[in-house]
Amino acid sequence: LVTSASAWYNAYARGDTLFALSAAPNMQKGRTLEEVEAGLWKQLEQLKETAPSAEELERVRAQVIAGLVYERDSITQQATTIGQLETVGLSWRLMDEELSALEAVTPEDIQQAARTYFTRSRLSAAHVLPEESSDE
Repeated sequence: LVTSASAWYNAYARGDTLFALSAAPNMQKGRTLEEVEAGLWKQLEQLKETAPSAEELERVRAQVIAGLVYERDSITQQATTIGQLETVGLSWRLMDEELSALEAVTPEDIQQAARTYFTRSRLSAAHVLPEESSDE
């Protein structure tokens, strides 16, 4: 269906922020943006109906925590994170709470967040299309 897919979220933004999903249709197999969007919604609806398994959550949690720990090896990244937190009015001390907060997340928390935030009424969609050639 797709040649690439990704998700992105800024945990340091204040208020109601954007959770972005990005995917590129497999054009060689004739897939369309509409099919990709339908496929993404199918996955989101599945997450609303069925919480991730404990094993799946642990795998993702380990990846996220490893990334955060490796980031802290860099003084530059530590300073960047402190700056990001403080510029949006959050305390730099949240860095110290981040790992324990991630450890506390349950599969049901993920499911409830999906039910709350992944709704069509909250959707903003952007389709990036190739420029049409102008035949003169």
